[in-house]
Amino acid sequence: MRLINTATRVLEEPIGHTKPEYAILSHTWGEEEVSYKDMNSSSYVYKKGHRKIEMTCQIAAQSGIKYAWVDTCSIDKSSSAEVTEAINSMFQWYKRSKICYVILEDLPASASIESLKNCRWLTRGWTLQELIAPYHIIFFDQDWNYRGSKADLAEQLSKITNIGTEILLHQCSLSTISVAQRMSWAALRETTRIEDIAYSLLGIFDVNMPLLYGEEGKAFRRLQEETIKSISDFSIFAWKLPSDQQQEDLAQRRKVCGVLAENINAFALCGSIITDPDYELTEFAITNLGVKTRVQVLTMTIKSERNLRYGYVLPLRCSSAEEDSLGVQLRKCGPDQFVREDPWNLIHCALDANTNAPRERYLFTQLPKTEMDPRPIMNMSSFISRIRSHVLQVKCEHGFIMSDAWNWGRWDGEDDLFFVSRNTSWDSSVIRFNMNVPGETLNLKCTFYAIRWSCLANSSFQYTLVEDQRFANSLSEIQSWLVIWNHVSLQVMQKLISYNIPKTSSIAIKCPTIQKTALISGVANIQENTNICRNKFWRVSFSYQLLDDEFVPEIRSTTWKFW
Repeated sequence: MRLINTATRVLEEPIGHTKPEYAILSHTWGEEEVSYKDMNSSSYVYKKGHRKIEMTCQIAAQSGIKYAWVDTCSIDKSSSAEVTEAINSMFQWYKRSKICYVILEDLPASASIESLKNCRWLTRGWTLQELIAPYHIIFFDQDWNYRGSKADLAEQLSKITNIGTEILLHQCSLSTISVAQRMSWAALRETTRIEDIAYSLLGIFDVNMPLLYGEEGKAFRRLQEETIKSISDFSIFAWKLPSDQQQEDLAQRRKVCGVLAENINAFALCGSIITDPDYELTEFAITNLGVKTRVQVLTMTIKSERNLRYGYVLPLRCSSAEEDSLGVQLRKCGPDQFVREDPWNLIHCALDANTNAPRERYLFTQLPKTEMDPRPIMNMSSFISRIRSHVLQVKCEHGFIMSDAWNWGRWDGEDDLFFVSRNTSWDSSVIRFNMNVPGETLNLKCTFYAIRWSCLANSSFQYTLVEDQRFANSLSEIQSWLVIWNHVSLQVMQKLISYNIPKTSSIAIKCPTIQKTALISGVANIQENTNICRNKFWRVSFSYQLLDDEFVPEIRSTTWKFW
């Protein structure tokens, strides 16, 4: 019997034309384990861990297996390169073994096999892959008495671990199981080092990454990022925090956080999540802002504890035993940039081809942190006021329907506003309205242009209302230019002037069906609300009146002013 000292010899070094068959040991580490260094001296025979090595070799030899691998002494832990290779290859070592021996060191010989549920081996992080990867496993109690095979104990193991028997018995591929469900298998398992809960899952998700002991919780974030780059599965965002972690004093406030979980326990309730079988694969990329992907973000009414409100939802294209078509609430925080809202809940939603088309979005993996405020979860008002410096809010009375807005990426439909941050030259916005006038068979259409709204001076902020039917050709050409210019205020004003678009805060549109005229007006005033912006901002409020023709006031335009 030979102990294999390195994985390279098992996985890469041929013996003839075939790799050697080998047995592998799985156990929970204890005191006085035999190390790679110990094997070079005779003193290792006096350590308690020697018994496990001896029995592994003896049982393997009796089965006609010439090689054995034991993690305590087969890895040179003085070599960081070998440790990195070992951890990244561990799943494959167990998978390619002829047989895996599991020693349950806390299962007495006198205990029934029902006591398996109390064994520490089933609560450790590393042993998850050691349970799943091998095709054949034999379990022994602390006295090395045979207690059954994985095939014999599959049902019992499945109930204890919540891992389906089809996975334990290799009847289906791991790749068919949602990322969220695979994460749930490791939730509540323990490792000695914080980083190891992430490193122990590399094989479960078939990813590789360098080991950086000392990074603590960052390791789990890196695991999620590597998984996102390898697997197109939105269920990785289907985690939620336990409700008992939602403090009472915070429950009444809306909270935001990044779209990635801070730790594995957030996936504890994801054991029944399955991905929708017919969804299209979506490209993901990890950037300095977070996850970049082309995806549909829904705008829908969301039920909260106190009321119904408008909000954004990301469909996750997955379902659970309790709810189909799962999604997470989002909060818009930048140009097509979102953070997660309400990390304690998932909601029901479904993709809707008749609403927002898929667009390129950025999902922040974590909140931008400062030394003064490094929290992973924040009050939404605190976060929004910190990232928004300039906004233009638009409020309309009943009857107005916004049919489109440009630049759409900078429009927040929840707060009814446009926003810019650092580059205030983009403070140009356009909204197209439809108006449902009672008794009128046709919708009245008008367009609102606002320029230089990041400046609070009356001489700088300018806006106008334009009747679509009267200026249809001009408006169409202006909009085609705006796509190129990205709504730079100076260039937008120049185009409005060149196309003779009048500057007026009111327009009058005849309603032939009811023989009246709709007087549509916008009034601008300065507001202050730190829940939506850290600075004061302009709000334009729109209203309309139905007047007899003789009572319609004369509408005069003013001159556009360059600042």
